Amino acid sequence: MKQNEKILHIARILMENTNEDNPMTANMLIEKLSDLGIPIERKSIYSAVDTLLSFGYDIQKSRMEPKGYYISTRDFELPEIKLLVDAVQSSKFITSRKSIELINKIKKLTDKNSAKKLQRQVIVSGRVKMANERVYYSIDAIHEAIADAKKISFKYCEYDINKELIPRKGGKVYKYTPVILIWDDERYYLINYDEKHNSYTHFRADKMIDVVVLEERAAVPKRKLDAARYSKSVFSMFNGEFEDVEIAADNRLVGAFLDKFGMDITIRKYSPGEFSVKCQVAVSNTFFAWLFQYGNMARIISPQKVVEEYKNHIKDTLDIYKLHY
Repeated sequence: MKQNEKILHIARILMENTNEDNPMTANMLIEKLSDLGIPIERKSIYSAVDTLLSFGYDIQKSRMEPKGYYISTRDFELPEIKLLVDAVQSSKFITSRKSIELINKIKKLTDKNSAKKLQRQVIVSGRVKMANERVYYSIDAIHEAIADAKKISFKYCEYDINKELIPRKGGKVYKYTPVILIWDDERYYLINYDEKHNSYTHFRADKMIDVVVLEERAAVPKRKLDAARYSKSVFSMFNGEFEDVEIAADNRLVGAFLDKFGMDITIRKYSPGEFSVKCQVAVSNTFFAWLFQYGNMARIISPQKVVEEYKNHIKDTLDIYKLHY
């Protein structure tokens, strides 16, 4: 075996097995290489380490027990890797099987001893893992289309009572210009430009199937998308008619409104103990549900048609209980 190949093996052994608490002596490296059927002399170990140092490997030699060589710095520190693992484990968007696959790959960013510390479970309240693994290929195709300025076609699905994804509208094929992917409420949403109506619409990526990148060039939007404003205005990414809505709320809810609409909203004093905000929202049942959680601490004050819609929404909900109870 050529000396260059031996150097690469030593680099891999050090990367996979060492850290500050777990160094490897020259004898340990010789033994490890011997297990791989690679004979090597002690002086060749020293020469290989010098070569790796000159190539940029941060190899340190411990002067205290336990003595030996170890990789001091890596592209990712252990706390950063733990953060990546936690994000994968807690994400509803990533299936359980894919989570295991990704975590096993992430572990390779550090040594085996440190990787053992990643064997932990992250408990997230209400965590639900998706079952549709086709979404990874859909997202890859979407990124390709956006980068190449191409349109895409796809079918959009809903879950039935058997928890199966069933194409909507008899398998209708949608065709749009993809604009941007947004991460909202632990899910990916694709925002598309609809040139026919000169508007934007969105779809949950995990409910999109048969995504195809078309040869047709992407349409150029006639009006620019403010992605941040769009995502804040659309509650849980449910479509609805956009309206400038004014809401009055108890002063104790200032933080909740800032969390939802961002720090750039204008807050005015409305009455003793209350403030008001004006914000553009997609008026939908999801928006009403968000507002209803605050009970008598928040109310819509304009426009009147949205006030009436909200009152009817509450009345219809109450009528269901009157009918069945």
